[in-house]
Amino acid sequence: MDDYILLHQKTYDSLADEYYERLSRVDSNSRIVGRHLADFSYKKLLEEMKKDKYRILELGCGPGAILASLNDKINLELYAIDLSVKMLSYAEIVCPKLKKINKNVLDITNILYEFNTKEYFDLIIMASFIHLFPINDAKHLLTTIKEWLEPNGLIYIDTTDEGKFEDGKIIAKKGYIEEVKRLRTMWTKNKFNQFLCSFNLKIIEQQLHKDNNNRIWMRTILKKSNTGINNEKN
Repeated sequence: MDDYILLHQKTYDSLADEYYERLSRVDSNSRIVGRHLADFSYKKLLEEMKKDKYRILELGCGPGAILASLNDKINLELYAIDLSVKMLSYAEIVCPKLKKINKNVLDITNILYEFNTKEYFDLIIMASFIHLFPINDAKHLLTTIKEWLEPNGLIYIDTTDEGKFEDGKIIAKKGYIEEVKRLRTMWTKNKFNQFLCSFNLKIIEQQLHKDNNNRIWMRTILKKSNTGINNEKN
């Protein structure tokens, strides 16, 4: 199981060119989804916090579909961590003001040191990311990044409702020219929401979205909770 990180690195380096080619098409699905997720999380950030400047960190940014839609907003500082050097090289093209780290996010303990800063983040984005970890590593990830947030900071996180829960299986990634494999944890809506709230995170908004392949995505905004109560919006 420990080798799944190396598998991911190889897989996403090999897919980077195709990811970027898809993102580069006018009105491509990658652009549309990236724009929607950027708007969704940015709007909620403005509703929840009032600041002159916001700091946003994306984990597993890929070629920068979300970051590209945030690059022109002058009140944002943008940061990213990704395992793939090639993905980050494309993210820099579409988001020139990006500050980046090429590293396994599970190996990061001091985020302030990594980015040479004294300030934590107002929003952490994890799009199509949490399901790339077995549940024990996903627990470690959420425990860690929760401490990277400002006191009123938000987390955007999504995954698909697969109808049944299965922890960390190596499966083929479909829909791309090259046939590759990666680790994938299968979530259900109930299991996912229970998992999130077990970290003293409160769901402040959740959208269920059916994609072109009839998969149901659970697009979720969370913030730290003093009560652990799940105020869920569907």
